[in-house]
Amino acid sequence: MNSGHNIRWVVDNGLCLGCGVCEDACPMNAIHIVETKAINVPHIDSAKCAHDKGCNHCFKVCPGHGIDIENKSQKYFGAGGVMVDPYIGPYVGCYTGWSQDHGVRYHAASGGLLSQFLIFLLESNVIDGAVVTRFSESNPMRTQTFIAKTREEIIDSMSSKYCPVSLNGVVNEVMSFHGKVIIVGLPCHIQGMRKTEELNEKFRANVAGYFSIYCSSNRNFDAQKYLCKKQNIKPGDVKKFTYRDNGCLGFMKILTDKKVISVPFIEYYESLRSYFKPRRCSFCVDHYGMLADVSFGDIHIDPYFNEIGVNSVVVRSPAFHDYLVQAQRAESILLNAVKSTEVNRSQQMMLKNQKISAPFYFKFERFLGRKVPIYDLKLSEVRWLKGARYWLSYTFQRWIGRWIK
Repeated sequence: MNSGHNIRWVVDNGLCLGCGVCEDACPMNAIHIVETKAINVPHIDSAKCAHDKGCNHCFKVCPGHGIDIENKSQKYFGAGGVMVDPYIGPYVGCYTGWSQDHGVRYHAASGGLLSQFLIFLLESNVIDGAVVTRFSESNPMRTQTFIAKTREEIIDSMSSKYCPVSLNGVVNEVMSFHGKVIIVGLPCHIQGMRKTEELNEKFRANVAGYFSIYCSSNRNFDAQKYLCKKQNIKPGDVKKFTYRDNGCLGFMKILTDKKVISVPFIEYYESLRSYFKPRRCSFCVDHYGMLADVSFGDIHIDPYFNEIGVNSVVVRSPAFHDYLVQAQRAESILLNAVKSTEVNRSQQMMLKNQKISAPFYFKFERFLGRKVPIYDLKLSEVRWLKGARYWLSYTFQRWIGRWIK
């Protein structure tokens, strides 16, 4: 990859993930994340940008144009007798589990294991804060990422956000923070943070670790407009918005001054299909977050699934494996060992992007002369017929999404 590029090249070629890490990387304060066409993208102030003077900090930290995932995962986690899975990468253990606090388990996505583990680490003084995301009080349809310093703030940030989340401002906030933090994000967020730490020792010194949430793809902000439209609600009237609450899969809940809407997850999420899926998500090869110390997600298969909530968790860092064991001994969480093949079985529908869609997209988009991200992972063989079917279906659905929002 040409290191002479800046972030504008990434945006112009449709490779931006909207992760926001480029904003803090710019030494000239020339980049600001803005909402454009229902996604978050960096806007560059050309008058301030020093790219013509050789600066390309923004490009160096950007995960959008690719990253050596396999090489870096081996670097961080490959020492000793670790196990390796083609989708998970190096790991020391896989588990199912949940929070022993019924309220956390019931109101968080799946079993509340991520939130409860953060609370344990915070109250045990292992960390002083956690970078998490909640819906903004001033604008309940948009997200806000911040450093949570209390149990209450972590609980306020529980559950899924199926919309753009940008971590702009986080790097600077972490560097000025007095103490150690865990950074929670999607796999692409973690990729950007890993790139950042290689260039910024002050930032790395304050990071205790990275926690990733499994991700098969995201949705743009038009998905929220669509969901409100289906419920005959104007987005501006929304006082509180939650994608998942009250149980394992849970309910989308929308609160206005006049009514409370509650819709089962299966009912609303399936209706979104790929109408609002960003193009860049089609190239994702990192469902689990291979560069995270610990990754958390669902496990909606028998015999693990139940109506209250169960998580699966992949542990790559021996240190955090020890902390998880300590949390179980303290009766903060409950853990049961499970094979990586079971975790993959629970995610097989989401992993189809990595196994079928992505290999075709890389080949076909290159054939069309378009830029694609560069990874060092060996992809599956291209399944031309199935891949083409997915590509056509996805392209058609995205076109429909422009009209139904």
